[in-house]
Amino acid sequence: MALKNEAVVESWNRVVVHGAGRGEWVIERIDVKLAEAKMPGVYAEEREVSSGLFGTKRPFLVVGHNSLRDYHMYIGARDFGVHLDVSWYLTIEPGFLTRIIHQPE
Repeated sequence: MALKNEAVVESWNRVVVHGAGRGEWVIERIDVKLAEAKMPGVYAEEREVSSGLFGTKRPFLVVGHNSLRDYHMYIGARDFGVHLDVSWYLTIEPGFLTRIIHQPE
């Protein structure tokens, strides 16, 4: 799976000073909090995602909703030296049929 720049409509990023080594814990806590919220139709799954065609793959928590299949939120946390780089990206990725129906003339 690849995170395409053209699909990103909103993003957020922070560096946690001296937070290296805590990325997996951050993602697990977010996943637990989503499960505890028991929001109907919301799902989350960990996936290896690259940033672009030749980007290195890294783990993201991908969050979606069954009724909003074109929208996904990618949540990531990775070591950046001794710091922790935490980010999320909201994407709109229309399916094939949606793209065909809504093509500009």
